[in-house]
Amino acid sequence: MEAQTILVLVGGAGATEETAVVAPYEMEKLWEGIDECKRAPEVADVHLLELAAGAARVLVATQETDGVTARALVDLPACEVVEMRGNMHTATCTACYDSEHIAYAIGEHRCAHCGEWMMPDVVPPGASILTNTECRMRAWIKTMRPGVCYVVDAAVPFASCVRPFIQYAKQHGCAQVVHVSTDPSYKVKNLRGGETLQRRL
Repeated sequence: MEAQTILVLVGGAGATEETAVVAPYEMEKLWEGIDECKRAPEVADVHLLELAAGAARVLVATQETDGVTARALVDLPACEVVEMRGNMHTATCTACYDSEHIAYAIGEHRCAHCGEWMMPDVVPPGASILTNTECRMRAWIKTMRPGVCYVVDAAVPFASCVRPFIQYAKQHGCAQVVHVSTDPSYKVKNLRGGETLQRRL
């Protein structure tokens, strides 16, 4: 079978629930949640890796903020990864706005320059993704014209969030949309015309 150009939209909250807390007096609690996520074993989705490896060109847009997907796919030259809600391994100072890479700084959450709290570079729940991220995704879809769109780890809220990108892909030649879900509440009625559902255990 000829390799296709595909779009993969990946669910998963990552650390986004913790990042809703932004009050200065609760920053320590926020970082406890982030550190706990960073200590968790890194397990990439095997199904996702297989999809990406078999494609001619692929854009993987993920809502995960732990960076696992991006690192798992880094060696695939045909694959581009967009982290729709940012990455918890980078942070910006809340006072002087200096940015730092904090991947190996568990327990160190203060700015090296002024001593104030650092804020993880992630988009809080309920907030829209950054404009430049949306533009990047739409530009890729318009240029590459993916033939298939996979919505992986589909849950009802996530599918609603990415619906505009699904519709945009359809407008630019995407003939097949496949929702891949382990969520038992995900019903066929959540699909639109011609879309299919694959359930995973």
